[in-house]
Amino acid sequence: MAETDSLNVLLLGGRGQLGTDLVRTNPGHRLTVHGRSDADVTDAPAFERYVRSASPEVVLNTVAFNKTEQCEDDPLTALAVNTLAPRRLAALCADLNARLVHFSTDFVFDGLKGSPYDESDAPAPANLYGFSKYGGERFVALGSPENLVIRTSGLYGEAGSRAKGGNFVHTVLTRARSGQPLRVVNDIFFSPTWTADLAEKTWSLMEAPTACGIYHLANGGGCTWFEFARAVLETAGLTASVEPLSSSQWPGKMRRLPDTRLASVRWGSLGLAPLRPWRDALSAYLRRVPG
Repeated sequence: MAETDSLNVLLLGGRGQLGTDLVRTNPGHRLTVHGRSDADVTDAPAFERYVRSASPEVVLNTVAFNKTEQCEDDPLTALAVNTLAPRRLAALCADLNARLVHFSTDFVFDGLKGSPYDESDAPAPANLYGFSKYGGERFVALGSPENLVIRTSGLYGEAGSRAKGGNFVHTVLTRARSGQPLRVVNDIFFSPTWTADLAEKTWSLMEAPTACGIYHLANGGGCTWFEFARAVLETAGLTASVEPLSSSQWPGKMRRLPDTRLASVRWGSLGLAPLRPWRDALSAYLRRVPG
């Protein structure tokens, strides 16, 4: 990319799992990387000062309260981070004439469709996390028709998820290598997505001149968490005991969503290549990060 084509981009949550890969794959934009210690997104005055000082042309918002079970016990924090902060951010971006690219989740759907959800499907959140994220989506969409909402699913990446203490792939490998048995849900389907693939496609989407509105970006296909765990072990060349269990056997208050696989219909209209199948992405990830 030529220097004259570069944009002044503010990356919120730039030290997290997805943010780390967005920094690494940046194709040449002038990037300001925000971390939790720089400004709290729930501190409206301080956060506004921080955003204005960056003078962004584009804001990428990866910040989320994504401890899904904890959202049920702490709805105020979930709504503050996932709904109200994006509302303020959308208004601020409109005032600064900046484009907002906001990341959302497959959890905005109830999982009852029985096939992958595309961008035309109506959201129907069935738990607090999904409800709070859908609220954020709506405010971002209302902020400007040029804003982007990117829904994704089941993220794993090199940086891990600080909020969750690692990622699922790392957990499976660690338990297998230590000889611990694994018990994994086998009746919940999703679309496992490598953050490196998501980051690269995010930059492509951001630079596409006609892109606006909602896009689903996830590695192709889908599986249950049990199938994903088995694929992790097979790809890594490990043998371990993996017991399938029903989601009804898994403790927690959050309502479980049986099938939130994502499909991207709108992506093809941009003439861009889709994300690779999830098994190919997993293999590439494990070649880079053996665990």
